Amino acid sequence: MKKAFIYSIKHSIPVFIGFTPVALAYGVLMVSAGYNFIWTGATSIIVLAGSLQFLMVSFFAGGVSIGTIIVMALLLNSRHIFYGIPFIEKFRKFKGWKYYLIYTLADEIFSLHCSHDFGPDVDEKKAYICTAFVVSQYWIIMTIIGALIGSLIKFDTSGIDFAMTALFIVILLDQLKDAPVKLPAAIAFVSSLACLIIIGADSFILPSLLITVAVLIVMKNIIGSRLSVSDDTTIHDEPVADPDTEETISSDLSFKETAQVGTGLKEMIPADLITAKPDKQTIEGTETEK
Repeated sequence: MKKAFIYSIKHSIPVFIGFTPVALAYGVLMVSAGYNFIWTGATSIIVLAGSLQFLMVSFFAGGVSIGTIIVMALLLNSRHIFYGIPFIEKFRKFKGWKYYLIYTLADEIFSLHCSHDFGPDVDEKKAYICTAFVVSQYWIIMTIIGALIGSLIKFDTSGIDFAMTALFIVILLDQLKDAPVKLPAAIAFVSSLACLIIIGADSFILPSLLITVAVLIVMKNIIGSRLSVSDDTTIHDEPVADPDTEETISSDLSFKETAQVGTGLKEMIPADLITAKPDKQTIEGTETEK
């Protein structure tokens, strides 16, 4: 568990860096809306969805009805349905822990789960659980600290909610940097932009996700072939051993091993036997026998 915990911390450092200003900003906004650090921590534990929590601040301040909050929460977090699809079989192997992994499957944790790179000594199941736990605690603790800061320091909070948008941009750029194929990102961008223009900013997320998934399903063979080409390129880029060089190295090693064996045998033989010269009688006796 220790190795998995250390791995999860190292793996989640970029998210922690991005979480810090966003979580602090949320805590400050909650205090400005009239809610203390206890309410801030409670919403972070129960809701655990940064974008919805930012939207809830305006809901609380504006006195929006419960029904409207439920509908908006469903529309805004409908993307989480798509987050769960790739992990249906994997989470099933985790037995009782799958419910915790489903509960913590927010945007940033989904991103980390999609980019795991386990070492030989890291247990996969423990790494998934530790990553989900560590990142969720980042968010909960930092929002509480933000609320405490907001209660002590009074300042203008206009524009501070842009921190969430900035975090999503950082996550996107990090994913694009390591992605072998950029086509899915391009499809998602075009779909989102088209839905934003046609439908509007209030309800474009779910339609754009549906269109993106549908296009990716249709183009899965094209994307798969590009991934195969990328993998083949990576393999061909690896250094290939030269047979002649290997043969030369092998010969050198054989020569060295033979020399070492000869030296060892020489050390085992007494020095007087090596330096002694055969006498004349021994030579004559040998010739007579022949």
